[in-house]
Amino acid sequence: MNKYKEAMTTLPFATDFNEKTKRMLNAYADTMSHDGKASKPMWGYGRVALVACLLMVTLTTVAFAAVRILTPKEVASHFGNTALAAAFESEGAVVMNEEVVTGEYTVALNGVVHGKDIAEYVENTSSSYVVLSVRYTDGRSIAAGDTLENDPIGRFTVSPYVHGKRPSEVNLFTLESRAVKGVIENVLYLLLETDKLSEFAGVPMYLGVAQSDTMAVFVNDEQSPFTLNADGAIVPKDTAAKELACAVFTLPQ
Repeated sequence: MNKYKEAMTTLPFATDFNEKTKRMLNAYADTMSHDGKASKPMWGYGRVALVACLLMVTLTTVAFAAVRILTPKEVASHFGNTALAAAFESEGAVVMNEEVVTGEYTVALNGVVHGKDIAEYVENTSSSYVVLSVRYTDGRSIAAGDTLENDPIGRFTVSPYVHGKRPSEVNLFTLESRAVKGVIENVLYLLLETDKLSEFAGVPMYLGVAQSDTMAVFVNDEQSPFTLNADGAIVPKDTAAKELACAVFTLPQ
């Protein structure tokens, strides 16, 4: 039942849905007398269909969008890295599509590939490559812009972290990370390359994503929405989600 509900909620309306609905309602109105009584008998299923139709008309005031998430290969191709696109189709690549809903957004870790597993595709085998996506959960449009005010989703930044190390100790700077990002069909994609994760082989590694372009958020323990818990894992602070959208993923080894 849950799978059926999920499938139904992702179905887009037909382009001529509104017109068909109006014609149906007008046809029903023609069967009504001036005193509001039906001039023709209307069977129970007909009443149910009319109620369902009216509910669907109401629902059209909400923007429903079936969003297709690009594959890691497609994202790499979009950013012009054909070798990496091929690498994301290799046996060494891990396609995950793990999602976290935070604030108004759905953040997803879509795929990871480590350079050591794709030596035939990349020059720097000590690097790791990660594809993430961010979108409005309700399907609203994302307008590409240069400021947080006119492009609230475009300011998401990502940083890798390592088990047992505070954000201030190991982060996107110490691991020599860099990313490209862009909005494609209402989804923000981030393609991250980080050089030194291989130095921590065998140690759990994480990826922190937050709606901010302030570097202190990712490298300062006081300002960061992420923290080192008692077990050594990097997790969001209890108050983090109230202040800005953020998520933490565990990277595959």
